[in-house]
Amino acid sequence: MEAAGTAYKAENAFIPTVILSKPLQNGFNETTIQATTKTFANNLVKLGYNETSFGVDNDYSDAKAFRIINTGEAYLSDKVIMSHAAVYAHGTDITPTTEKVNAFTLVARPAYIWNQNNKTALELGWFKQTNTVSGTDLEESGKKVTLAHVLTAGPSLLTMRPDFRFYTTYIKADKNEIDSWSFHDGKDHQISFGVQAEAWW
Repeated sequence: MEAAGTAYKAENAFIPTVILSKPLQNGFNETTIQATTKTFANNLVKLGYNETSFGVDNDYSDAKAFRIINTGEAYLSDKVIMSHAAVYAHGTDITPTTEKVNAFTLVARPAYIWNQNNKTALELGWFKQTNTVSGTDLEESGKKVTLAHVLTAGPSLLTMRPDFRFYTTYIKADKNEIDSWSFHDGKDHQISFGVQAEAWW
């Protein structure tokens, strides 16, 4: 595709990463700092939903971005555990028309531990991304609430796998100026039910 002129020239990029981890009593806190260029910069600042906005064949040769992630979990009591994730990402010149991107994500997940292999979790999430495109700010933002019963190999929310989640999620889009996406019925919110499995190897 590159030789035919239908795609931009592929360029090398790398993503140096620094991870600072602090053990807590029966938990941990971890901060990750990343900085990168070119296509990797696009990956750092997009939230996963807006690939159509940037496009897979865009010119990312001037793109620069950094991202800071803080995550961890702590026991509030013998039966209550709290995990969290907070992400801030900033990018410049992501494409020839996308001059600046700022993205925030916050997630908190308290859970009640019934026993070693069963817990019930409440997940609260919020995100906001602002893209400055040709001098105009476009915003994408939303929130979600998930209630789940989790079958897992141990009490930890983040470090024990495999786990199986039976969940109900409510999600609402507050603004969708970046990609103008909506749910199939045209509403700005949706309730979903499902089962999710996660394993590491």
